[in-house]
Amino acid sequence: MLIADTLVTVLRHAKGARGTFNEASVSWSDAGRVYAAMTPGGAEETAAIGQEMAFARAQLRMPRSALTTALSTRDRLRFHGETWEISGKRPARGAHRAFFDVDVVRRIDTDGEGDG
Repeated sequence: MLIADTLVTVLRHAKGARGTFNEASVSWSDAGRVYAAMTPGGAEETAAIGQEMAFARAQLRMPRSALTTALSTRDRLRFHGETWEISGKRPARGAHRAFFDVDVVRRIDTDGEGDG
């Protein structure tokens, strides 16, 4: 049995005004909070075109609500002090459509600071 003991903040994707070089600015604002049951996944490394990256994966079981129904891969989730990207969302099996299983991923090979 999964216990929903992880408080998750949903960060909604929003495009802002155009910047100096006419690029769209993107921000994530708090859209709400929900408790979820977290199942940690493994870490993995990916190599592509000379880049090596390490990722941590997890799965969240979230109750169906207006907030979680509107989740998309453009949004972010924050829990345990880290910000995670959504890689997939689907109705949970055998849960009578009361829950979503949300797959999340985050980079673990960077310190969060830019190179510049």
